[in-house]
Amino acid sequence: THNRIIHLHAHGHFPPNLNPQTNSGIIVSDGSGPPRLDGNARCTLTPNDILASNPQMTGSHITLSTCVSGKGLPGKYGDALGLEMALRWSGASSLLATHWDVRSDNAMIFCEHFYHEWLAMGNSRARAWQLAIQALADPDAPIDNQARWCAFSLFGGWT
Repeated sequence: THNRIIHLHAHGHFPPNLNPQTNSGIIVSDGSGPPRLDGNARCTLTPNDILASNPQMTGSHITLSTCVSGKGLPGKYGDALGLEMALRWSGASSLLATHWDVRSDNAMIFCEHFYHEWLAMGNSRARAWQLAIQALADPDAPIDNQARWCAFSLFGGWT
């Protein structure tokens, strides 16, 4: 079961060749205006930030409707440095995240299908994820069409 559902629809940032634990994450506002990336403001919520704040996420489902929110470094143990693991270490029972850039409107469409199948129809999270992809993906469409729906992965408890 889940204690709460947390849904973040934001921008994700994953600069290549930098440690994702300290340099990647969710772009947030510094309080002086809209979220932005520039050299003057600290504006990325990183996996290190999450772990340092010790949030109590036990039993929660978290959707990171952001670009590259499920990405880690390639190779052995690389995923241990990303947002997904930081949130799982904080007690989240499941996490829906993406492995590459996604358009905001596509993320909304995918999440609507996922939540409908999970919460309204009573399917498990795993089945809801599968049904959302099946409902949106056209097997006869070009690979670019498929990629926008296959970016989403479900981590953790699938029931």
